[in-house]
Amino acid sequence: MNAAPKQPAAVKRRTGMASQLLLFFWLGGVWSVGYLVEPALLQRLGGTAEAVSLALYLKQVMVALGIVCGVVLVWARGWRLGKQCWRDLQWQLIMAALLASAGYLYLLWLTPGTELESVLYGLISLLAIGVAVNYRGD
Repeated sequence: MNAAPKQPAAVKRRTGMASQLLLFFWLGGVWSVGYLVEPALLQRLGGTAEAVSLALYLKQVMVALGIVCGVVLVWARGWRLGKQCWRDLQWQLIMAALLASAGYLYLLWLTPGTELESVLYGLISLLAIGVAVNYRGD
């Protein structure tokens, strides 16, 4: 029996709305901090060490908050889909974004200031697009 457990419509609607809110916060935050706030901050403060440090801190905070949101999204989607979650593309994309986020924070902790952190942040951003495009409100 591989069917997902039956749920009342009200519970499904509430979890769907909460998932949308978490998804909006996580993915919107990653994009706004990385591609709007950081360039504006660096331009305004002239690329000083303080500006770079603040931009990096904002990215770290957003990725860390994104991990919390992603864990909740993975859990909620897994709860709704049961054993079928492994086959769900959105679940897989969220898991990939979680792994990339964890790798980003680990890389910053291990070797701060490498160029690979920009690559991982770009990967998180691309996975965010994939999650948003494949979002289904179920």
